[in-house]
Amino acid sequence: MARRFKFDEVLRLLVEYKEENGHCNVPKSHKTVSGIALGWIVSNIRRGKRSTTLEEKAQLDAIAFVWKVRIKKK
Repeated sequence: MARRFKFDEVLRLLVEYKEENGHCNVPKSHKTVSGIALGWIVSNIRRGKRSTTLEEKAQLDAIAFVWKVRIKKK
């Protein structure tokens, strides 16, 4: 069974990702150094599979979370 991370943990990981990469557009395949599938967590947030409160959405907006990802056409 997959571990469900608390929102505070996810936010902390996103802030760390942004500090390292300069953005919050986490690719779906991204895993943290400790092996946490941050990309899947972010994908679930974007698709609404992980419910977020208005306060949590505001916190994500405050760090420039990317809600919609553009897929580059070849």
